[in-house]
Amino acid sequence: MKVDVNVTGSSIGTGRTEPAGGLGREEGVRAAGARVPGSPDRVELSDLTGKLAAILAGQQATRAARVQSLAQEYASGGYSVDAREVSRALVSETVSATAAGKPGPSGA
Repeated sequence: MKVDVNVTGSSIGTGRTEPAGGLGREEGVRAAGARVPGSPDRVELSDLTGKLAAILAGQQATRAARVQSLAQEYASGGYSVDAREVSRALVSETVSATAAGKPGPSGA
C-alpha cells in the first residue's frame, strides 16, 4: 500500500482527529488509485481490501442472526449461562493477552 500525505492545513499536533478529506468511513473507500476530491492525497487499495470487506460483511450477517436468536431465547426465559465457564474463559483470555503484552477483555 502506498500513501502520499500532504500535511498542510492538517490537524497534526492539535490533538484533533479528522477523516481524510472530510470523508466518512464508507465514502473514504475508493477504487485503487483514486484521488480524494479537493485534496492532493492519493489512495491506493489492493484487491485484498475488497475481499476482506466481503468476508466481514458475511460475518456481520451471521453475527446479527446469532444476536437475534440469543435475544429471542433470553426474552423467552430459556437463556442460561454457566458462570464458571464464563469466568474461566475471561481469566484465560486475560492471562493470554497479558503474556502477549495486549490488553485483556476489558480493554484495560
